[in-house]
Amino acid sequence: MKIPAKLTRGVAAAALVLPLTMAAVASPASATTVLADWRGPFPPGYGPGGGYGYGYGYGMQQYSAYTSLDTGEATADQSAGLVDITSTLEYGAGVAAGTGMVIGSDGLVVTNHHVVEGATAISVTDDTTGREYDAEVLGEDAAKDVAVLQLADASGLTTVTTAPGGVTTGDAVTAVGDAGGDGGSLTAAPGTVTDLHHPITVRDDVTGQDVRLHNLIEVSSDVVPGDSGGALLDADGEVVGMTVAASSGFDVTGYVIPIGRVLRVVDTVLTG
Repeated sequence: MKIPAKLTRGVAAAALVLPLTMAAVASPASATTVLADWRGPFPPGYGPGGGYGYGYGYGMQQYSAYTSLDTGEATADQSAGLVDITSTLEYGAGVAAGTGMVIGSDGLVVTNHHVVEGATAISVTDDTTGREYDAEVLGEDAAKDVAVLQLADASGLTTVTTAPGGVTTGDAVTAVGDAGGDGGSLTAAPGTVTDLHHPITVRDDVTGQDVRLHNLIEVSSDVVPGDSGGALLDADGEVVGMTVAASSGFDVTGYVIPIGRVLRVVDTVLTG
């Protein structure tokens, strides 16, 4: 099992990708939630997954709390069309790590806005071939937390297969992403759909602003930092959503943007 590489500190939320802190708004008794990305500054020569991350509420010393996660290494089929994303922040002042999905064989990729927010350089690694690409942001929708990237000099890439029809409560699903943000083999976290219209509030640690995300898919999958921008697969292995956040604590709950909403953002970006 891969150990998560980024966690939030204190009583706040549990992020899955970037420096956004989210609080679940379903019920007062519910666990706080955070984005599922990994972000932090590093000393020269160190990077995400190296065990030396610090800052932004993430720390290796907290990973022991996640050793009982129900996760395993993703299969080749589950990893097909997924990429690892590393964003350099403020010209080297920090690094953010997350996951993305290839939706165009010419290098069109979708991920969360918060995975690339504030990036001055973006590096993307294809998990199928291991090839690394530079990327630029074509467009993004911060309110929906979706960003569209274009990889430089890319062609013939394996793409994900989407199922815009979505899922229903009780369906079996699997969240796949770069858990821990270490750039190694992807992690698969099985679970079930527990809600189709879950709202959460996210605080962006960079801007200090609160962002409300509506109608997210709630799943019992053990999503952790680094999974942001990754795929939620249905029982047929088709993508039904994009991971964005998770609850903190031992009883992890994941939150996912429906793939139909993600593709609508892509259409808007591509049509200008």
